[in-house]
Amino acid sequence: MLFCSPNIPLSASSPSTLPLDSLSSTLPYIPPHPQNGTPYHRYTVLLLAQSENAPLSLNEHEIERLDFDTRDFVAQHKLDAKGVSFFRQKWDKSVSKIYEEILRKSY
Repeated sequence: MLFCSPNIPLSASSPSTLPLDSLSSTLPYIPPHPQNGTPYHRYTVLLLAQSENAPLSLNEHEIERLDFDTRDFVAQHKLDAKGVSFFRQKWDKSVSKIYEEILRKSY
């Protein structure tokens, strides 16, 4: 899963004046959707800081989801890892709704 929403203003010393839902994302969000019968799937969420002087300008066609290389992306855009979270998920009945409603596939 790759979700990229660049140029989010965050500060530890002052509140953001821009609601996050008003920001545009580079890629549409696709929720985790493990297939039925497979073991737990592992997911990673990264928070990557960018230079204030170098906002990212990306479009959906510049980023391939398949075989995406995070290290290359970070190096190319001079990003700095600031936060990470891990979780795992296994198929349950709620995943069927993701296949039907978001991926438009019958399950």
